Amino acid sequence: YIGGISFEILGPKYPFILGIISASVSFVLSLFIKDIRMEKNVNAFKLEKIFRITENKTVFSSSLLGLTLHYILFATAFAFTPVLAKAIGADGSQIGFIVFLFSLSSIAGSLTIGSKFADGFRGKKSIIFSFILIGVSCAFTPLLTNVYQFYIMSIISGFGRGIAFAVLSSLSIKHVGSEQTATATGLFQTFVAVGIVSGPIITGLLVKSISYSGSYITLVLVAFISIAISAKWIPEECKILKGD
Repeated sequence: YIGGISFEILGPKYPFILGIISASVSFVLSLFIKDIRMEKNVNAFKLEKIFRITENKTVFSSSLLGLTLHYILFATAFAFTPVLAKAIGADGSQIGFIVFLFSLSSIAGSLTIGSKFADGFRGKKSIIFSFILIGVSCAFTPLLTNVYQFYIMSIISGFGRGIAFAVLSSLSIKHVGSEQTATATGLFQTFVAVGIVSGPIITGLLVKSISYSGSYITLVLVAFISIAISAKWIPEECKILKGD
């Protein structure tokens, strides 16, 4: 949001200058992070550990859903939704505010699912609900005609992302032993990274070969596939870990 405002007021190079400043501050702060010494008897990485952990249905399904979740969101919120917003006349600050609302509502979703308000709504129901929200957002986004509609869709999509990521990240390590936690977390983050990279690339190819509307329809299909996976493999209830 601040980047969008600086773009409008100061010019196109200033969001990048702000990025350099933020990265520099982060670098300085990282110098004060203390390393955690690993025990000498920690088992070395073995590929067979990865294959063994994928046999755990909950770990694999939550990781797969982490992939589809970020496939959709990085193809929309951080890639082509701002392009569609610009096409209907949104300026830099408005586009920045669209992304800001997505991020803010994502935080709200994570906090909500971790509160007492969500007791009995964690696990399968919450994942299905979150992908319904994301699917609805994808279905309507190509049809939007003003920036305020984009604001609403960003809030809906972001809230769904916040719920889904909090539950999935907890599920990915829920049913594994302490010695497998690092492997399960690594698998989940790897799947998430694949979704982050592949979403914008594949959707971009579809936009070029079909259209924006057609590419967003494929994202709706991915959301429905995610709902089906959730209904079949995700357990009914999941305790949200502190810090998610």
